[in-house]
Amino acid sequence: MQELLIIIISFLGLVIGSWLAFLTPEEFNSGRKYFILLKKVILLLLVIIFLLPTFSLMYTVILFIIGASAARFFRKVYFYLGLALALSFFISLEFSLLTASLIFTFGLPHGTLNANKYLRDWRKIIKPLVFSLILFLLPTTALFFNFYVTDIAALISGSMFMFFLLKDNV
Repeated sequence: MQELLIIIISFLGLVIGSWLAFLTPEEFNSGRKYFILLKKVILLLLVIIFLLPTFSLMYTVILFIIGASAARFFRKVYFYLGLALALSFFISLEFSLLTASLIFTFGLPHGTLNANKYLRDWRKIIKPLVFSLILFLLPTTALFFNFYVTDIAALISGSMFMFFLLKDNV
């Protein structure tokens, strides 16, 4: 039950960010570069915290590259954020709270940047939000399986790093 509440609250950052875009459309142009910068900083923080629990350097580098390659072709950042949150539950409650708060904070500028495309008709933002929610919830099914935490952490770090490198089109 506690995990479900953490998952829902962390996703709400995207919803609130989208809502804020509709409330303050005049602030978008002046704040766009700061929204992008905030997203990049949070992604870099996620890369760092998910590389910390890894042990074998060579193995980690290989998995990091695989994760970065996967993110290059499957550019749905909320899938990887959901995977990161699901993995964080296997590490510790404190780590999952840190990850959830970073995902929530990431969602604020990300939602604002994405919702700006739909300012003329707010109903059009619902479909992308539901799609992001589904992608975010899919990896949480990993909570029912056993796997090596450090392996998935390296994959997640690689994918987050690729989103960090890409221009803001995710």
